[in-house]
This record gives sequence, structure tokens and C-alpha cells, in this order.
Amino acid sequence: MEFYGLEECKLDASGRLKLPIQFMDSFKSHGETLVLYCLPEGAIAVYPLNVWEEMRSDLSLKTENLIHQISGNLTLRRQLRRFGSMSLMLKISNQGRLSLPGPFREFASLPVGELCIVAGVELGVEIWNKAKWEAEQKLIQAHIMSKGDHQMSADLDLSQD
Repeated sequence: MEFYGLEECKLDASGRLKLPIQFMDSFKSHGETLVLYCLPEGAIAVYPLNVWEEMRSDLSLKTENLIHQISGNLTLRRQLRRFGSMSLMLKISNQGRLSLPGPFREFASLPVGELCIVAGVELGVEIWNKAKWEAEQKLIQAHIMSKGDHQMSADLDLSQD
């Protein structure tokens, strides 16, 4: 995929977000339909429809036993709830805007008139509240440093043998 970069954008008074040109061009190369998806981390992902369909196919639903699969599997029911209720298909407007519904904006703490972060994540983009984005980056950095500390410690233990 080709969704790279990071931009600060402002939600207009109607809750619309003007996509940066590089992201708009990438989406248009995949077709007109996009899917908004509320991520558990508290951001909104925006995927081309074909990417979304591939993600859904990973749920491994076999249509011949669908009711049995769902009735006997709590995890699967929760995944289906999340995919169904926290998703919305839409199209980019002719002006390159996405209309973010109120419940989605509320979920992601994205007040109208405020700056937000639009981050390329290879498969699409994520729309973040600026403070949540900064907190997420700190978590990522802490994880990387912790992993590096563990690797270095293991390397040092091996060199002492």
C-alpha cells in the first residue's frame, strides 16, 4: 500500500476532515468507497474497501455453519459486534473531505474546530486526537526501548558464557 506520512488537520464545524492530497490520491487509486473503523486504541482508521474486506475475511467465517459458529463463540460474536457497529462505509467528497459522524468523533475525542493527527499506516490512515497520538507515540517508544534493553541483556548474558 502507499499510505505514508503524518499531517495535522483541522475538523471543520460540521465534523468534516479535508484529507491531505497524498492520502486522497492514494485512496482514489483504490476506488471510491472507504470504510471508517473505530480502533480500540481510541482513533478512527480509514481503509479502502478492498483492504477492509480482506480484514473481515480474516474472521474466518464459513457461511454454511455461520449461526452455529456465532452462537458457540463469544470471541467471534465480540469481533462481529466491533466490526459491525464501529464501522461505516462512505465516500470522499468532491472537495476531498470525509464526514466523521458524531459518535465516531466522540469515540476518538475529536472535537470540531480542533486540530487532529492524520497518520499514514500503510494500509490506510488513522485519525487521532493530538494528545492521544502523543501518548501512543510515548508507549511505542517505551516498548521499543524495553525490547532493546531485553535484547541487550540477553546478548550480554550470552557473551559471558
